[in-house]
Amino acid sequence: MKKKQILIRDVPEALYEWIGSERYAKRESQKEFLLKVLESAASYGSGTPQRNSAIGGV
Repeated sequence: MKKKQILIRDVPEALYEWIGSERYAKRESQKEFLLKVLESAASYGSGTPQRNSAIGGV
């Protein structure tokens, strides 16, 4: 599966700080943390994404 890029602008400061503190506490990169958050959100939706392909086999 080909990987895609996402750029998110104008993130509210409180949300940006939450992301920073949560990923620091979990010792994860921003990419790793946000991919896990998005996968978790998607699992509550219509289907579960393929975890290994989404985060490079981690």
